[in-house]
Amino acid sequence: SSDSRQVITTSRDRTVKIWDISSETRSPQEISKLVSRLVPFRLNDGLLIPTRPNIEIK
Repeated sequence: SSDSRQVITTSRDRTVKIWDISSETRSPQEISKLVSRLVPFRLNDGLLIPTRPNIEIK
């Protein structure tokens, strides 16, 4: 959301979830690293591009 308090996700079964992240204590950079390890896609110019998850632990 524009106030950085909610994230919306969807799934293959067409389920939409709204997550309240207002109490999240990790930085956006930390969350981005976590997502890159777990999600085998990246968003590029509005398209989902398959990638290999970054499983490197730092």
